[in-house]
Amino acid sequence: MKKQWLTSLCSVFMLCACTNATEAKPSMIKKSDLQGTWLIEVIKQKPVIDRSPATIIFDKSGSVAGNSSCNRLKSSYQLVKTDNNQHTKLTFGQVASTMMMCSETLINQERQFLKALTRVTQVTIKKGLLILLDDNQQVMFKASIKRAAVLK
Repeated sequence: MKKQWLTSLCSVFMLCACTNATEAKPSMIKKSDLQGTWLIEVIKQKPVIDRSPATIIFDKSGSVAGNSSCNRLKSSYQLVKTDNNQHTKLTFGQVASTMMMCSETLINQERQFLKALTRVTQVTIKKGLLILLDDNQQVMFKASIKRAAVLK
């Protein structure tokens, strides 16, 4: 009887050890979390063109700049926590953009970039990736932080 009880107790401990009790709960994103240059890797489930200059740069004052694949852009952003504190709402202001010519493939990617940007309503950061979502939890962008070059 004692042996059976001990075996059951060990099984419970093993099962508890296998669960991910340390999994992070959704946290609120702050402006300081966004600050820096983010390299766009995915736009609406499609990877960006190799060596594409698509970036988004957030600063602490609420301004955003970057490159939408071909042209530079500038706007503002605002973060608002939701009532249930499950995620952070993100809205962008009116976007101003340059109007340079570039290859048709970059222009097409830029159109997708700008269209996706207008649909962004939520932001999260998971495993070092900035993820911008729409109201339906569809991924509009995935981006990684640009690290400063290390001089040797």
